[in-house]
Amino acid sequence: MPTGYIGGIETYKRFPKVKNLRRIAEGLDIDIAYLMSPKVAERVLEVSDVVEGINKHVRSYLDTYLKPEDAESKTPES
Repeated sequence: MPTGYIGGIETYKRFPKVKNLRRIAEGLDIDIAYLMSPKVAERVLEVSDVVEGINKHVRSYLDTYLKPEDAESKTPES
């Protein structure tokens, strides 16, 4: 399915048939209900934001506490 078609749906310039919604849902490996329900879609975005925040904290922790202590003082041997 062309990306322009999906973009048209997102901007409310196109209104897909159920058959095409089913194809989109299958391509995204989600239930078609997620495409039909604004509340479900909103909740998915909220969860995605929470996961992204957790990911940032985990990366920060790993960068801070799991870095070798003398990594900066070592120079590569020639």
